[in-house]
Amino acid sequence: MIAHIPKPDPEAEAEFQQIVLRVMVLVLFTDFVVDTDELKVVARIHSDLVGQPVSADAVLAELHQSRDDGVGLIDTLQQHAYGLTDHDKDFLIQAAFAVCAGNEHMSDAENEVLRQMSRVLNIPRERFDELYAGLSDMDW
Repeated sequence: MIAHIPKPDPEAEAEFQQIVLRVMVLVLFTDFVVDTDELKVVARIHSDLVGQPVSADAVLAELHQSRDDGVGLIDTLQQHAYGLTDHDKDFLIQAAFAVCAGNEHMSDAENEVLRQMSRVLNIPRERFDELYAGLSDMDW
């Protein structure tokens, strides 16, 4: 697992945690159906990954906000990619992978979303393949 490294600046840390949550929520839309169980999975995974609790209600609020904003996953990543370190990018892939794997089945659409994310984040193919292999061995 890729450990979260908190940013020294509390504002930057809060912004990064918000980006992580937004990415995780947007990944839920990959299969076009979002249910209560998935919201709970995102809340659990987000809390586990960043070390800060988040409720299913907060995830639902983020889902509504992301829908209201009308900005999809790829556009969100493009907006923030320039300010992310390589570690941050790997962490976002891990967070998205965990959401996709949360239902114990990775669809072709979810695999493609992860690949698109890696391209937008300029993660080299070899690095993405390495991340994917390592994350595939984990129990989410």
